[in-house]
Amino acid sequence: MSKQDISGHTPSLRFPEFKDCGPWRPATLSMLAAPVTERVSGGEDKSALTLSGEKGLVPQVNSFGERASGNNTIHQVKIIRDDFVYNDQRKKLSRFGSINRLTAIDSGSISPNYKCFRFNSGQHPEFWDYYFEARAHEPQLGKFVNEGPIGWRLNVPINKFLSIRVWSPTSPEQERIGELLSSIDDLINLETEKLRAFKDHKNGLMQRLFPAKHETTPKLRFPEFHNAGDWVLCELNLETELISGGIAHKDEAAGNSGSGRVARQSQDAGLSAPPLDDAAHIDRTAHQNMPPTETIINEALQNVTAVSFDGTAVADKRVTIKYADHQDSTMQTVPPELNISFLNQFLFWKHGQARIDAHQVGTNRQGPNCKKMYSFILPIPRKTEEQERVQAILQSADICISGQAKKIDNLRNHKLGLLQNIFPVLSEVRG
Repeated sequence: MSKQDISGHTPSLRFPEFKDCGPWRPATLSMLAAPVTERVSGGEDKSALTLSGEKGLVPQVNSFGERASGNNTIHQVKIIRDDFVYNDQRKKLSRFGSINRLTAIDSGSISPNYKCFRFNSGQHPEFWDYYFEARAHEPQLGKFVNEGPIGWRLNVPINKFLSIRVWSPTSPEQERIGELLSSIDDLINLETEKLRAFKDHKNGLMQRLFPAKHETTPKLRFPEFHNAGDWVLCELNLETELISGGIAHKDEAAGNSGSGRVARQSQDAGLSAPPLDDAAHIDRTAHQNMPPTETIINEALQNVTAVSFDGTAVADKRVTIKYADHQDSTMQTVPPELNISFLNQFLFWKHGQARIDAHQVGTNRQGPNCKKMYSFILPIPRKTEEQERVQAILQSADICISGQAKKIDNLRNHKLGLLQNIFPVLSEVRG
């Protein structure tokens, strides 16, 4: 547990070399940083910056394709690398506004509607970037927000923002914490690039393993099927069943306790073999009071609740029941010559998506027509063995993608745990 009093704070996690350095000291942010108000002069050509939800401060040309402010940046605030920009706009995920540090370029300009500040010499901006990411400042900032925000903008002047109190460790400890968390971010970015590469690899496989539009032979074929002839056109006219009124995802009967009956959920759609290590389980007693929800082996649960087709997930012998949102359907009958897992992969291919989009119905809330959605023609290999080989290699790509995504989630959860145990979040910081 963290230790704190009116004179200092000791974080729950601390590097061994700083355990004898005493607690972090309270300070007013204005003692550590100063407002940035310098405007761009007439002869300067500073890149106009904007705030991106995912990337933070970036040049406007990257976000809009051209400068939203044109070539004239006069009257904008001039900022340099490691300066911070506070956007006091209330958003769904940031009710106290957002704080971003300039890291993409050495200098630029930003609208004076934003509040800019720069940390003094001896302070480590990287440390304070993570301090704000941990939202350790928000309880202090909240007392200004409660004074009466104007609509979506909180109307917090820079002098008020800098009057909040924070816990401040020594410069060497700031540096070590910043280096640690930055190394985790670097690893997350690296693993994210790998995930993107896995997805690109699968997309490339699908383009070569499935025939192109108006063709019946794929570009890539397993050697044992080179003489198996062209793929044949199969009329897909499946019987489907709309399942509704099932157990809701947020129902207390559905959980991840690891006990009860393993359930396939509509959010599993998109994964040919979703991992079951965190699968939902339905309490056996609760299941007895539910509408019939027994799965059929190789049945495909399809999620049609969103604006467009969200995907399918194939049930196998591991999954014993299904439960749904208010608009899901299942494919219960397939032609004997069609492998349901092969079909599942095809539906996620771009040409499969095009066929689905052609059967969208509704106005304000679109969704595939369950009776007509599967009435189209698709090419399939003559031999079910080739279908199995195609879906197997694509499923192996799915397993790599799922495993990589899980690795990234674990890293992000690890970082979140560090943020929660390093930085204090107090209702009030007193000095």
